[in-house]
Amino acid sequence: MNAIKIMEKLGTFTTSIDIIAVTDHKEKALYNRAKELGAKGYLLNTFSIDEFKKCILAVVNGGSYFSELLNESLNKTHDGTDYKRLNLLTAMELKILEMISNKKNTKHIAEELFISEKTIGNHRGNIVKKLGLLPSQNSLTLWTMEHKVMIGEI
Repeated sequence: MNAIKIMEKLGTFTTSIDIIAVTDHKEKALYNRAKELGAKGYLLNTFSIDEFKKCILAVVNGGSYFSELLNESLNKTHDGTDYKRLNLLTAMELKILEMISNKKNTKHIAEELFISEKTIGNHRGNIVKKLGLLPSQNSLTLWTMEHKVMIGEI
């Protein structure tokens, strides 16, 4: 189970647990999702000992600490809606999205799922609409490459 899933499960309990996520993921959606779920800290695993000490001290003293490398720039560029949009997708659409992120084309996806290419095309169109993407041919592929880590969190 990854950190996001653990935090989602912990959120259902009434006890308060301070969580510091230590990760190599620089994906803005994961960073913001960790904050949404109440993470008190978020460090890249390339952190310095000084940064680790700052983070621990901040959390122990009731505050929070988010990686100096990510905090400001990521908060300006992402509003956290990507996870909400993913929740709109059906199980089949999520599976197709994952396969697209693994660089499988429509023909290969259809063969693997034992459905027609036309059905895959319909699913792709629905995914594009639900994610709020432009209906260009490459928009879905580009989106999955940019959000590959987040897709793996599903």
